[in-house]
Amino acid sequence: MLLLIIFIILVVFYFVVAIKVNEWIVISALGFKSFTPAGFLRNPRIYVLVKYYLFMGALAVSFFLPIRWYVCLVVLLVLWVGANSIGRKLAFRSYRHSFSEIANDETNPASKADYILFSKKSDKELLELARQRF
Repeated sequence: MLLLIIFIILVVFYFVVAIKVNEWIVISALGFKSFTPAGFLRNPRIYVLVKYYLFMGALAVSFFLPIRWYVCLVVLLVLWVGANSIGRKLAFRSYRHSFSEIANDETNPASKADYILFSKKSDKELLELARQRF
């Protein structure tokens, strides 16, 4: 029972940390490094390593649970894909929101139109832009 509680705690911590780290990676790749914590800017590898250690810790604990290890692996993989997706979506939302705010404050019509275009980019376009810069 104790191992199940440890597994659940590790999974929850992994999911929360992975969402934030993925969000910070994508938003910084999109050029908004100021949206990330100073520690992440100094050394993003530490945050990525924490994310992976939490995943590996949960995976290791899963071998000692009364539940089959491959069921836990499937759960972890679903959470991994979900955390990546949610993190990207949050970064894209922040990107769009920032450009819409800038567009609202802009007085130059040409610049305003450019900012509105940036705020209307699709997820696919933003993902490609992030991959190019990362």
